[in-house]
Amino acid sequence: MFRSKHELQYHHRDVMRQKELLRDAFSGMHPTIDGWLEELDRTPTFYFDSITQLQLQTWSRGRVTLVGDAGYCPGPAVGGSTSLSVLGAYVLAGELAQADGDYARAFASYEQQMAAPVRRSRAFARTAAKTIVPAPGPGLGADPRRPAGLDASRRAHPGDREAQPRRRADVRLDAVQGLHPL
Repeated sequence: MFRSKHELQYHHRDVMRQKELLRDAFSGMHPTIDGWLEELDRTPTFYFDSITQLQLQTWSRGRVTLVGDAGYCPGPAVGGSTSLSVLGAYVLAGELAQADGDYARAFASYEQQMAAPVRRSRAFARTAAKTIVPAPGPGLGADPRRPAGLDASRRAHPGDREAQPRRRADVRLDAVQGLHPL
């Protein structure tokens, strides 16, 4: 995973361009990483995508409404989708039960009650993604030529702060590829 200062320009079926983007982002960081990048030309399977966040104006149209990831997924790899989906289903069921068959009223109340939890979940997801996706530039380790976690001679032991990967203090908290503010 990596962040880009600008939106990446590629077609979802252009695998060669996607591999080029990975090479541009990671080549020269460390010999081990360069070795991994060489495997890009030999792999029979490859997947490349951006982290995105659904942001619909409404989750309902006619007699259909969306619940969970279909309508308001906070984003992959950050957690919370299942809990938010269960909450949404619970709120929707309650609103349908109280609406005496008026699904339009039930859907509107459901969306109103879920708006704040969805907003909070999306904000949390953006913050979490910004902390787990490396910032543009050289690795996350103290030595830009050796990203954290690649030095096999350093074994992590509980309580051994020196053995833990170091984080850069200047990690930018904006421009995560594909994530957009509400």
